Amino acid sequence: MHATSGPDERIGSSGEGATHTAQSEGRAPWWRHLAVVLLLVALTRVGLYAAGVVAMLIVLTDLRRHPYTRLGGTLVIAWWTFVWARSSVPPFIGLGLLLLATAAYAVAAAQQRDRPARAAFSVVLALVVLTLALLNVLPYGTKPPLLDDQEALASAIAASRNEVRATDAQVVRTRERFTQRPLFLVLLFERNAKAATTRDGEPCFRRGEVHVVDGLTGVADERGLVDRLTLAPSRYQLAEAREKNGNCLPLPRGTRRDIVPIPGR
Repeated sequence: MHATSGPDERIGSSGEGATHTAQSEGRAPWWRHLAVVLLLVALTRVGLYAAGVVAMLIVLTDLRRHPYTRLGGTLVIAWWTFVWARSSVPPFIGLGLLLLATAAYAVAAAQQRDRPARAAFSVVLALVVLTLALLNVLPYGTKPPLLDDQEALASAIAASRNEVRATDAQVVRTRERFTQRPLFLVLLFERNAKAATTRDGEPCFRRGEVHVVDGLTGVADERGLVDRLTLAPSRYQLAEAREKNGNCLPLPRGTRRDIVPIPGR
């Protein structure tokens, strides 16, 4: 007779396997550890791009989720990182990223038909992301500004609170986050009479104002959608040079190429 394992042995063997599986499933995934969370928080101090990359890795490697759900979430985070860091991305790039994310969520929903709750959640995510995608082109995403740089500068000067005796200016074309409405960022600078340049060779300014001019209406510092959602009081910002920076406003390298004197100042 061949020796066979008895019922008690089989139960014991399967019990050990179940216990091992339970322990493995109960163990927190790597991205839930405190060290990873603290690293993500620290990276936001270094740069939003770095934090965005870590967040994308966390979502993409979360093996508990459906692969296409993870892909959709990663693409949405990529879009969000660029939007929040740069105020806007070119409308059709944002549209492309979000349409790919919508397609990923749709595929996830189709493959989750046997789990109605999860499929419904994926459908909701697909619809939300599709709405964000359409906002990249409708109604403002394809509209150019109706003002030129000089008109935007004049609007910002008119809206100035005269806290800065502006001698120079920088005009940057951008777009509203999410809605892609055309905007101008207008920076008004007051030169520092005690220093000509910063350590990096940029012009030395002791004070600056930042104004946001609507590219369609010419109105300056009107609160937009994001400002209202975040309860920001206005678009106007004032910057003061600090002594530790040599009483010069810190400027990115190459800014001098984009700064022009204000006529009559």
